[in-house]
Amino acid sequence: MPRIALMRPNTIGRSATLAVVLALTVAPAAFAHSAFLGSSPAPGQRLTDSPVRVMMRFTEALDRRLSTAALYDVSSGKRVPASVIAPRAQGLTLTPASPLGKGAYRVEWHSVAADDGHALEGSFSFGVRAAVVGGSRSHQSGALAGAGWVRALVRALFAAALFVFAGALLLAAALGPGARSWLTPSAVDACASAGVVDRVERRYRALVLDAGLLAVGLGSVSVLLDGANAAGGIALPGIRDYLMHNHSGVARVTLVVFVALALAARRRFRRCAALLVACGLAALTFAGHADAASPRGPAIVTDWIHLVAGAVWLGGIALIVLTWMPALRHRSRELRLAVARHVLRRFGRVALPAFFLVVVTGTLNAVIELGRVSALWETGYGRVLLAKIALVAMIAAASCVHAFILRPRMLAGASAPEHERRHWRLLSSEPVLAAGVALAAALLVAFPPPANVSSALARDSASLAAPCDPCPLPAAKADELAVAEQGGSNVVAAWIRRGPHRLTGKIRLIDTYGQPSSSPFEIEAAKQVTVSCGIGCRRFSITSAGRPPGALVVNVLERGHEYAASLPTRWRPDRSSQARSILLRAQATMRRLRTVREDERVQSIPGITAVTRYRLRAPNRFAFVNAVSRADAAHPRVEGASVVVGKTQWFRVPGSGWRRQDFGGGLAFRSRSWFTWTSYAQAVRLLGVHHEGGR
Repeated sequence: MPRIALMRPNTIGRSATLAVVLALTVAPAAFAHSAFLGSSPAPGQRLTDSPVRVMMRFTEALDRRLSTAALYDVSSGKRVPASVIAPRAQGLTLTPASPLGKGAYRVEWHSVAADDGHALEGSFSFGVRAAVVGGSRSHQSGALAGAGWVRALVRALFAAALFVFAGALLLAAALGPGARSWLTPSAVDACASAGVVDRVERRYRALVLDAGLLAVGLGSVSVLLDGANAAGGIALPGIRDYLMHNHSGVARVTLVVFVALALAARRRFRRCAALLVACGLAALTFAGHADAASPRGPAIVTDWIHLVAGAVWLGGIALIVLTWMPALRHRSRELRLAVARHVLRRFGRVALPAFFLVVVTGTLNAVIELGRVSALWETGYGRVLLAKIALVAMIAAASCVHAFILRPRMLAGASAPEHERRHWRLLSSEPVLAAGVALAAALLVAFPPPANVSSALARDSASLAAPCDPCPLPAAKADELAVAEQGGSNVVAAWIRRGPHRLTGKIRLIDTYGQPSSSPFEIEAAKQVTVSCGIGCRRFSITSAGRPPGALVVNVLERGHEYAASLPTRWRPDRSSQARSILLRAQATMRRLRTVREDERVQSIPGITAVTRYRLRAPNRFAFVNAVSRADAAHPRVEGASVVVGKTQWFRVPGSGWRRQDFGGGLAFRSRSWFTWTSYAQAVRLLGVHHEGGR
């Protein structure tokens, strides 16, 4: 009887390796899961004054325990003292301990996604009255930067071991219990020489044990590597936070625990072991992209079915090849036919439905995570997914040829020896292709799904495109008093309602950029306070036995200092028309003045005051001088001066001469337009009437 060598190098295995390598070569360093979207100040921006805070936006919700940022002086390389908070799910705020001096500064950030636990690092620069070092671009590490390749390789080996182990347990439960495994049915005994089937059975049990031990060991190593990456280094507190508090870290630890329990129960409690490993695969879905996808529920379910079906299909193929191929090498044709008839056919009844589930759920997952067809070739995630699809298609093609074309001919006795050799070579090539699938799946974890990125960019673009400079504030209702006062560098705005014994309303804290402020604040005498209205916003209620207080005091804590803003709470609700009439008369009186001098002092940063002195002369002339006054300086420092006559403006800065340009885009200045109050007055209220000199 002719003997056929089954385990020879094949071109399919080389093609699989080439496909993965090419996909990874062309995959760009796409930004990862909690990636940088933008900041204020923007990367490369040159500021005239020190920013009160630096705000960063990211694509996904951050793990607030592990995400951080630091501020550095570029010239000295020293770290600038600053506090870091996460005022919202997808942002970080860096607040310098003291005003920044003239120079270039660099922000280095480290983000960890709350959903999938992936970490990313990056930096950007800005300048304060100085040139920016590093240009206007922000830098961020690629998806596989640093030890990313090591983590991906460990993850790929873990996935391969997990699929073999999970496939063995699931198939053992699906194909029926017995003293022997489904790989060694009694029907092949008559065609096998003494001891062959026993050796195959021992090899199978040893393979399942080794795969389980490898899955537990490699899974533990993978979790620790991911924890160190999230913590920014081998820092035990950070790794502990990742393993115990991060959603992804907890899910991955749970996966390892389920696999370890399944390994212990595999011999005596087969169905329980299969259930445990299925629960482990469910935990794996909560540690990956599905948990952050939208819609989340269907994504998790389809991803779990995809993993279970893939373990049955690819894990079963690997088990057959790794246990039977060494025994079939140089064995009789009768044994090979018996294995094809009783083992491969039986496995095919389970493998074919599993393959269809892999295709259907994989397609649904791709639709959810890609968002658009062009993402397949435009993004790193799409290109790695294309490589995975190509490898799965190659396995499916090989299975189709040897299962539906070559095997029926072989079992009918109508095949030539070269067809039989081709059948076994195609079968033995499938584990090599499956290893490529495991590598591609491990690499997919390192890249962000394009749909998540697109939705994050859309949300960010929508927020940036909205007219929010400053953010629009609600208009006061007829029974409300809208009033504001300064609290440090913030504006404390209140919408107040007054009853016989009660004050209710809403306080909003607004920073110098017109955005909701994250500075902590308290409302004196308020018994009931909620934060239901968002960041920097609180609703309050003050009840008193007698009349409510005439002033509402809000204490703002900023950079270790406390600032008190006192807001009036009494007004004449029935005299709003009189209040508007007073405003109109005051505006008309100011417009009739021939000459005016106006001194303006604005303090957006504690210790630094912007001083501007205006001089106006009707009908079309004015001049102003800008200066900056510091608490530690004896005199203000002049920053510039300007003179305007009609459509022409002359300006100069210290150390240079006068320069001429058009004023206001060519529009002529009119002193009457300087006093324009009524057009901005939406809700005018009369606080009270005071008589002076009989008027």
